[in-house]
Amino acid sequence: MQGTLQNRKQLTLGSDPEMFLFSGLKLLPAYTFLPGKGPNVNMYWDGFQAEWKYDYEGNHCQNNLVYFTRQRLQDLLEAAQKHDKNARLSLKNVVRIPDNLLKTAPQQCVELGCMPSFNAYGLKGNIQVVDPRKLLHRCAGGHMHFGTWEAPPPYEKIVKTQDAVLGVWSVGAAQHIDNPARRKQYGLPGEYRKPKYKNGYGVEYRVLSNFWLASPSTLQLTWDIGRLTVRLATSRYRNMWVADEQEVTDTILNSDVEQASKILKRNKGMFDWMLRAVYRTKKARDMAFQVGLDGIETVVNNPEDFKRNWHFRAEWIPNGGQPWARWETSVAGRECDV
Repeated sequence: MQGTLQNRKQLTLGSDPEMFLFSGLKLLPAYTFLPGKGPNVNMYWDGFQAEWKYDYEGNHCQNNLVYFTRQRLQDLLEAAQKHDKNARLSLKNVVRIPDNLLKTAPQQCVELGCMPSFNAYGLKGNIQVVDPRKLLHRCAGGHMHFGTWEAPPPYEKIVKTQDAVLGVWSVGAAQHIDNPARRKQYGLPGEYRKPKYKNGYGVEYRVLSNFWLASPSTLQLTWDIGRLTVRLATSRYRNMWVADEQEVTDTILNSDVEQASKILKRNKGMFDWMLRAVYRTKKARDMAFQVGLDGIETVVNNPEDFKRNWHFRAEWIPNGGQPWARWETSVAGRECDV
C-alpha cells in the first residue's frame, strides 16, 4: 500500500493506570500508604490497588506521557517504601486478596467504586458482586483515554477497531503477564466509557491490563498502536484489517495467544503499513510485530524490574531524548526473528 495513515487530527492522550504493590510475596494494600481520591490528589488508593492520573488535560505529546509515568512510578515506590522498606511494584493484574484483609479493611476500601462501562458487543462479566468482602480477586487495568472531538465520536467503531488491532496484539504481547481470569469480570472485549472533557468528547478504551507499564519503550509502542488504530477506525482503510468480529472477541475473552498470532500474521502487511506513520525503520516495525507474537519479554528481559527498565537514576532528556525512552531507538541494536 502507498502512503500512510493521516494524522491531521491531533489526539489528546490520558490514562489512569492501576497497580498492585507487594512486600516480598505479601500484598501491600494501597490504602495503607496512599490518600484517597480528592482535589489535587494525583496518586491515590483504589481499593487494594494504587492508581494515578495525569494532571494535564489536553496533552498531545506521548513523550510527556512517558515522562509523567516514570515520575509516578518513582513517587509510588517511594511512598510505599516509606511505609515498608521492602515494598515493590508489580505488573500482577489479578490478585487473590487475603481473607484477613477482606475482613478487616475499611468498608470504603473494599467497595467497588467504578462507574459502569459500556460494551460495544453487549457483553457482561459473569461475576455479580453483592457483598464486596466476598469478592476474592481484584484486578488492575491500564485504560487508555483518547480525545478530543467536538461532537460525540463513533464510539463503537473506534472500540471495535481497537479490539481487532490493539486488543489482539496485546493478547500476544502480554501473554506471560496477563491472567486470563481477569476477563471474567474486567477488561472484556468492547469495554469502554464516554468521557466528557472541558474541550469536548473522548473515548476511554478499557480492555487492556497494565502490562504496558513494563518499560518506556513498551508504553510508547502500545500507545503508538492505539493512536494509529483510532485513526484507522475513522479512515477509509478500516476494512482492510481482516478479522472477523467473533474471532476477535473470542481471542481477547479467552486470552487465546495462538489465535491472536493467526490474526496478526494474516494482517502483517497492514500492520507494517500502519506503523510506517510513526517508525521509519523496518527493524522497529518488525520488532513491534514480534512482540505481538512472542511477548514483551522479546525486548524487556524482566518486566518487573522497574528501576532498571525505567532508568530511575538516569537523567531525563526532554522530548524522550534518551535512547531508552522511545521504541525505535530502544530496539535499534536488538536482533529480530521476523
